[in-house]
Amino acid sequence: VQQSTARLNSLKGMLKSKFFRQIKISFYLIVGLTLFINLYLLIAGAFQLRLHQEIIEKGCRTKIGLWLKENADSPKDNVFLEPLGYIGFYSQLKMLDFPGLSSPEVVAAMRKFRSRGIKSFARLIFELKPDWLVLRPKEIQDIQSEIPDLLTSFYKSVRVFDVSDKVSLYSK
Repeated sequence: VQQSTARLNSLKGMLKSKFFRQIKISFYLIVGLTLFINLYLLIAGAFQLRLHQEIIEKGCRTKIGLWLKENADSPKDNVFLEPLGYIGFYSQLKMLDFPGLSSPEVVAAMRKFRSRGIKSFARLIFELKPDWLVLRPKEIQDIQSEIPDLLTSFYKSVRVFDVSDKVSLYSK
């Protein structure tokens, strides 16, 4: 019994030692810092998602969808685009979305071109001949580099929706 008591006292002494207190403080600091960093990232991520929702989804894509609904020649018009969600919902038009989440026509065209090693918006647009195009600047450049006169021969730019100035306010 005395040996167990001696070991217990030795263990108590070790737990009260300066070294053990420093380890304990370091552990609490690491845990606290980890929690702080995670909380910061959570708040920053929520802020970024809120900005994205307000600027991109509501401030741009919703407006594009509503504009298309008002300006389409017919409810049967179709639209080729990549960002399907808000634009498709608000326009209520047929979406020919890349990569074909809601349009079997795009999937079939992609399979046809993939068998020949072709992956491009330009070939899909040329094949599908949509009534409307919703394109980002980079997509326009890619199309023009592949089929230079596709956009100018078959389409005209009727409206630009640009929120890059609002985005740039938060990207500095």
